This record gives sequence, C-alpha cells and structure tokens, in this order.
Amino acid sequence: MTENKGRDARSIAFLVLAAFFWAFPPALGKYVVFDVTPFFVTTFRLLLATSIFVPFLFKRENRDRLKRLNRKAVSWLLVSGGVFFGPHYVLYFLSLQWTPAVHVSVLLQTGYVFSAILCVKYLKEAWNKRIVLGLFLSMAGVAIIMLAYPGQDGTAYTPEGILIGDALILASMLLWAIFSVINKKNLDSVGEVPSIVFNFLFGALVVLPFSIDGFAALPFLDVTVLMALVLIALFGSALGYLFYNLGLKRISGARANVILLTNPVFGVVISVILVRGEPITAWFLTGAALVIASLYLVNQEKATAGKVRPEVRTTPCGTGLPGSTS
Repeated sequence: MTENKGRDARSIAFLVLAAFFWAFPPALGKYVVFDVTPFFVTTFRLLLATSIFVPFLFKRENRDRLKRLNRKAVSWLLVSGGVFFGPHYVLYFLSLQWTPAVHVSVLLQTGYVFSAILCVKYLKEAWNKRIVLGLFLSMAGVAIIMLAYPGQDGTAYTPEGILIGDALILASMLLWAIFSVINKKNLDSVGEVPSIVFNFLFGALVVLPFSIDGFAALPFLDVTVLMALVLIALFGSALGYLFYNLGLKRISGARANVILLTNPVFGVVISVILVRGEPITAWFLTGAALVIASLYLVNQEKATAGKVRPEVRTTPCGTGLPGSTS
C-alpha cells in the first residue's frame, strides 16, 4: 500500500512538472514573434521536436507499428498534422503579436472544451450535464477575458488588439480540437510515438514553404531569440511530454487532466515574471477562474473511475495539453 502511494505521488509530481514546462511557450513566444514570423516559429519548433522524438521510433514496439502503417493511416496523419496541427501553431504564435501571454495561457485551455464537444458529436462519446455546464462556464470566462480589458494601464495592448489576438488563439484551439479528435480515432492503429513524430513532421512540412525567410535570417538573430526558440521546443515538447508520459503510468488520463489544471496558473505566473507589461486585472482573474472551473467539469472522472485498477489507464478525448502537442 505504501509503495502504491509512493508511486501515485511520483506520478502526480511528474504531471505537475509537465504542466510547469508546458506553461513556458506563451511567455517565451513573446521573445520571438516580433523578430521572426509565426510560420518560422512553427516550423522551427516542430522540426526540432520531431528530431527529439525520432530516436524513440527505434524501440521495438514502435518499429512494429511502423511496419503495420498503411496508406489510409498515413493519409489521416497528413490531414491531422498538415491541415490542422501545423496551422494551429501558426495561429497560436500569431496571436502573441496582439494579445498578452497571460490571455494565451488561459485561452489555450478552451481546446479541452472544444475537443469534448467534438468527441460527443463525432466519436459518440457520452454527453452529460458536466460538459454542458462546463461549456457555458468556459464561454462566460472567455467573454470576460476578451471584453473586460480597460486598456488604460500603460501597456502596449489595446482592447481592439486583444480582441484580434484572443480570437486568433480561439481559432487555433478549434483547429487543435479537430486534430485531437482525428488523432484519437487513429491512435490505436498508429501508436503514440509514431503519431507524435508524423504529426509534428507533416505539420512542419506544410508550413515550411512560408518559413524560408526565417531560416535565412537565423544566423543573424539575437542570442535571446535563439534561446527562446530552442526552449519553446524543449519545454513545450520534449520535457513536457516526457513527464506527462511518466505520470500517466500510474494515473488515468481523466485524473491527469484535472492535475494539469495547474498549467494555466503556472502560465500566468511565468508570463508575469518573464514578460513586461502583462495586464492582470480582477476581470481577467474572474474569467480565468471560470475557464479553469469549466475544465474541471469537462475532465472530471465519473464516479466509477476511481475503481479502475492502478495499472489501467483511461484516456479521454483531448488528453494532452492544447498547444503542447501543442
């Protein structure tokens, strides 16, 4: 019993670390989006992340999955990675040119709600009162965050600019939610690691033609920009997923998603520390609290989930942080 509690505690710690590392990209993005285009940031991050994950393809279980890949599975990976995943990142980084990093850190979480709704509609998952209430709380929180900014705090942000940026990140999260539904539908046949590698790669290749200028300018970028680019990929992809997968070994996906609600809190704190002029108002905190509450409702485990054996994991639709795979 003591050993099981110790393993559960380590799993929780790993998931908190995943939420912590996944909280860095919005703040780090502020250091790069005005020096290079969102297309280049997307391509650089996805190519670097792909190179980090490629060695894991050589594990026996992943080699076996690669041998079983067929044309249909590859076609779906092209659609999920190229049509939805890559463009999701472009809008994600474009939004940071308009809106505060704290807004992005919170509005990223709406991807869970979008994903839950799409899973109900297209994957025939159960619709319940928690999802409905979560949807309304999320809509209220988003409306407050987008519309209640006073624009008189001496920062560079304007109400009009924030509306544009917040709308872009919501569009980004809708693309991520569509990606997550397609990905979940094909995950059993493709496998987790091959899915990550090919979605990253196809997303990067689709955006690559629009990123050539960024690669030409790469040798002339300030060291701070280069470091931020590397850390976005390292924290947002490699370390985040490492600790996330370690945590999932003993905890169900639904419970993991509840623990990951620490991510927007980390995101707001990190953004305030790393980025100057991040506007924190009482209205923003109210909206953020509603969004986080909506996520708790959407991701809350059913009463029977607590009876699942420790070694059994349940993975709900949309598992994984938006903007980290997103």
